[in-house]
Amino acid sequence: MLLLEDEEGVRASVIRDLHRRYQQNRDYTPSPVTVPERGTDTAFVRHIAASVGLTPQRSRYYLFQEFEAYCGRQYAADQRVLLLIDDAHHLRLTTMRVLHSLSTVVVANDLAVGMVMIGRGEVVKQMQKESWRAFESRIGLRMRLSSREAKAA
Repeated sequence: MLLLEDEEGVRASVIRDLHRRYQQNRDYTPSPVTVPERGTDTAFVRHIAASVGLTPQRSRYYLFQEFEAYCGRQYAADQRVLLLIDDAHHLRLTTMRVLHSLSTVVVANDLAVGMVMIGRGEVVKQMQKESWRAFESRIGLRMRLSSREAKAA
């Protein structure tokens, strides 16, 4: 998992560029997801399901089942799901738990979901809270973006 932090409003261009690049890379299926400012964890899972083309289900349980099955199909086709999560600074404890659950989806003893999270600086402060420790431990790389770096990418 990669966490990108920006202070200068370059998230949209980074998400577009990552989506374009990973569409060309046949190892991943990129799916942009924007974290809603307000909303339930079930609504967030529905949003993620829609981003990968799944039909929304009635309950979060069935949504997770469908997403895991989708990840299995992608993995069988030699692709992994890559969630490009914008506005990560809007994550709340319940939505973070959704992402933590999705980050643990395993197919054939291999993690099947990658994530790039992009948000304003407060996302780093959120990740330092003890209640977020399990999710924070899954982050492999952190970066702070400036408008110059985004243009170079």
